[in-house]
Amino acid sequence: EMARRAESFTLSIYDRLHFSLALAGGHESSKSFYLARCKQGDKVLLELQDFLRTKRRAKRVMVDGLWIRFLRLKNPKTGEWMVVATNLPRHLFKPRELQWLYWRRYDIECVFRDLTSNHSLGIWHSTKMNGILQEFYLQFWVHNAARFQVLICGGIEVPKNREKIEMKYRRPNFK
Repeated sequence: EMARRAESFTLSIYDRLHFSLALAGGHESSKSFYLARCKQGDKVLLELQDFLRTKRRAKRVMVDGLWIRFLRLKNPKTGEWMVVATNLPRHLFKPRELQWLYWRRYDIECVFRDLTSNHSLGIWHSTKMNGILQEFYLQFWVHNAARFQVLICGGIEVPKNREKIEMKYRRPNFK
């Protein structure tokens, strides 16, 4: 359902538990893109099973009228292989860049872990929706401010105003 309502020409990154033909179809109907790590085993798409049996690094297949590109990516640190599925055009990103994009998803997992365990998000001090929302937004603000401080202390420049950012601002999707 979220994929069908995604903004056109946006990219959604999914963990290996979420990829399905319904997801790919939803992104096709909204003209948006996806990058999803694929599960491996007997209960996956037949086309993916065929790809896993080969030594190829990439293959574009049509499944139920949808073009899906499978890529085999190797983690240079661990030597492990993972397979991702995407509908991104080949000329937009190199495989190494897609791998880097998927690894950025790990930051999301860290944020959820921090918010639920370190910041105790989910234990509310209010019973009213307005009070819960205030706590929720404050937790996100505190978390992001702390992350910016970590980046600054590590020597990474954080833009101070929107003029320095080259890309056009798009509203975030927190779903």
